[in-house]
Amino acid sequence: MKDYMTRRAPLLALAPALHVAPNLEWVPDGPYADYRNRVATPGYALIGVTGGATIAGGVDAFVDVRNVTAKKAIGDIGAAITVTDASAIYYPVERRAVSAGVRARF
Repeated sequence: MKDYMTRRAPLLALAPALHVAPNLEWVPDGPYADYRNRVATPGYALIGVTGGATIAGGVDAFVDVRNVTAKKAIGDIGAAITVTDASAIYYPVERRAVSAGVRARF
């Protein structure tokens, strides 16, 4: 059986009011694309980083960058009985994305 679970490896660093957390999303072997288990998708690794800081009591700012290297890979499939070169069953991984925001706790 193929292993197609995603691993995330966060690592927090710096001071209590400031943190950086690099992450790795790793799929060593992609899933089979067909029900006969003859066509397998390749694995991939995506690198990202999250950072944040406490601005005031209960208020944090954050930035999240995903797929830093803009890696193109097959992230999901719509399985088929028989797969050919013309099969439209593959879905890409998330492209490079940057999110930022503010969190408030009451």
